[in-house]
Amino acid sequence: VEPTFGIMSLRFCRGVYRLIILRASYSNGCVPLTPAVSVDDERVQDYLGYMTGIQFDRLYVKQKEELSLPKYRLLTEEQLKRVNEEAMKKAKNLLKMTPVLPEREEKGQVKDRDPRIDRFDDSKWLFTDISMGREDKNRYIVVREPNGVLREATWEERGRVCQIYFPKEGRKIWLPTLLTPEQLPDVLERGHHLHVLDLVCVQCEPDSSDYIRVHHTVYEHIDKEGHYQDLYSTKHYGGLVWYLLLRDRLEGLITAMLEHQQFEEAETLVKLYCLCLPNSSFISSSPDTGLQLIQEFCSHKGYSRAEEIVKKSLKDTEQSLAIQNHD
Repeated sequence: VEPTFGIMSLRFCRGVYRLIILRASYSNGCVPLTPAVSVDDERVQDYLGYMTGIQFDRLYVKQKEELSLPKYRLLTEEQLKRVNEEAMKKAKNLLKMTPVLPEREEKGQVKDRDPRIDRFDDSKWLFTDISMGREDKNRYIVVREPNGVLREATWEERGRVCQIYFPKEGRKIWLPTLLTPEQLPDVLERGHHLHVLDLVCVQCEPDSSDYIRVHHTVYEHIDKEGHYQDLYSTKHYGGLVWYLLLRDRLEGLITAMLEHQQFEEAETLVKLYCLCLPNSSFISSSPDTGLQLIQEFCSHKGYSRAEEIVKKSLKDTEQSLAIQNHD
């Protein structure tokens, strides 16, 4: 099939090249650790999925829509069990973790130089393969500069032109203002963590610099303010846990888990730590599980507040067992 090309002179959409991309640093200076296993490993995904939790009231938030009469169904025990299983399967699909990918390498390789057309025009010309059935990332898109240089389109240029020819639902040609480095901090201060992450997942590709920058900025803000529960039982919670784990900054997260009585989740976090970072200073060789394992981990890492909570829980458990044995 012969490819179909779209030719666009950017003279009439010069604003496309007036967008200033501010590369604000979204790194806190801490170099991420190299995990022994990939985030796509089945064991890692199982651990992260378990810690994410399932809260149906968060998954199915009431939307503003026209009211309708409720529907009632009489079900047998078997039918009810089947309906519950389907609901759980749907919930797990909605909570599937968002992609975690390394940042893609920038495009822009020079294909040709033709000095004969230098200053022939004062605008850039963009040539796009608009054939149907091709993936946007694999489309042949080149730009002819006013000085005669023919080069590959940058990822930013590719994203905008593909959105013009093949628009994706919910995605804008321009990066929404609230996702820019200037506006994002103010948005996060108002507590819109979930809205920001949902928006950037629609707007950007998972390996784009903006996608990674926004996610890291949100994770840093949540860790700083201790608002971990804002992402609990959402598809973004696993990414938050993975981000903090690779930076060995789990004190705030595990403390929040213990404060919310999420002891099994905290134990899973310690097991994930041991799986991903087996060469770290903490290696649990003891057969302890549950609160004992958490206490050992918190004591080794110096998480005093978390250790206090675990000790209190252990004491309460011992007292409860003593009362039961006495009765």
